[in-house]
Formats: sequence, structure tokens, C-alpha cells
Amino acid sequence: MAIVIANTPQEFDDAVSEAGSGLVVVDFHAQWCGPCHAIAPVFEKLANQHTSTTFIKVDTDVNKSIASRFRITAMPTFIFLRSSSEVERLRGADPSKLTSLIRTLAGPAPEGGWPKGKGNTLGGASATESTGGDGWLSAFNPLLVLSLIFFAGPWIYQKLNAA
Repeated sequence: MAIVIANTPQEFDDAVSEAGSGLVVVDFHAQWCGPCHAIAPVFEKLANQHTSTTFIKVDTDVNKSIASRFRITAMPTFIFLRSSSEVERLRGADPSKLTSLIRTLAGPAPEGGWPKGKGNTLGGASATESTGGDGWLSAFNPLLVLSLIFFAGPWIYQKLNAA
């Protein structure tokens, strides 16, 4: 199956919906990301080998809403979906881990079905633990926080020192 380039949320949602309960592998990347370019040929080769799996590429600079929906904080990040639910996550350009996960998840479902969870990081920690989990800080968009610090910080500093 060819790789789907999702430039809009609608294109992304349509591709995921069309896959049904089949495996969907989403590559969140950016044009400026060196490791993303390094692993792109591996992703393409895997897409050609696993024709029953849906492969989607999402440029995080073009499609910020999808990146935000999945709380993407590093590129490349690969999200594995089944029935529109995340079953695994891989952060970083690790060709052997990406290949292994696709081979494992593209096969038949294990007894009891696929696990539902946030996946693991390359270091083995839960992705939820490494990204702040579902705590109060994860509710904030990192770009909003940086914008507030960058723009409001100097103004607040000036007001406090003027008094």
C-alpha cells in the first residue's frame, strides 16, 4: 500500500477510518528534522512490504492539530493505531525497533485482543511517564506555555520592577 500523506485533519481521519481494525502506522515528522529524513527510506520500505497495513505521514509543521491531538513532542514519533486507538508509540529514529513493532503488530491479534495503552519510549519507560502523563502539566500546550513565557515574561518583569 502506498504511504498516505495527510495534509489535513480530514485526510488523516479518513485514512484511519478506512483502515478499520487494521494496523495504522503514523510517522510524525518535520522537514527540518535530520533523523526523520534518515528513517524515511526504512518507513517506505516497510510500507511496501506490509501492504495490508496503512502507513500515514504527518508533517507536524503543516498539520499541527493532529500532532497536538497525539501530544507529539519529538520527531520522529511513530504512533501505532488499531480501530482508531493507540496501541503503541515509538519516539526516535530506531529502524530495528520500528521494523520489529510493525512485524509484531501487523500479525494476527493476540489472544484477548490488542492491548490499549500509550506505549513505551526507547529507554523502556512508559510513554505516559516520560511525557508527564495525564498530570496537570500535560493539559497545557507546550507552544502556548513558551509563548506566554516569551511574550508575557518581560512585560511582567518590567511591571514588577517599575513598582
